[in-house]
Amino acid sequence: MSWSTSVVPITEFGTNDYVTSVIGTTEVDQDIFSYGANFGFKFHKDMTFRFTIRRTDYSSELDERDRSVTQIGFNLVLGEGTSEWW
Repeated sequence: MSWSTSVVPITEFGTNDYVTSVIGTTEVDQDIFSYGANFGFKFHKDMTFRFTIRRTDYSSELDERDRSVTQIGFNLVLGEGTSEWW
């Protein structure tokens, strides 16, 4: 039996444009920046455990819409296929 591990960094950035219900505001531009990592632990040729942690920061024209979200995910992959945690 052999063990293997992997680490995959995650980064994502972009802009969301949307219409809001706040009176006097018709469209909001929101900058997005995400970062994190996916850790994989292969126990057997057909079994991998994955742990993912990711932080997303939203920066908006409206201060009350600024926020950060932290996501934590776990999954167990059985077989030789791949899967995503989200």
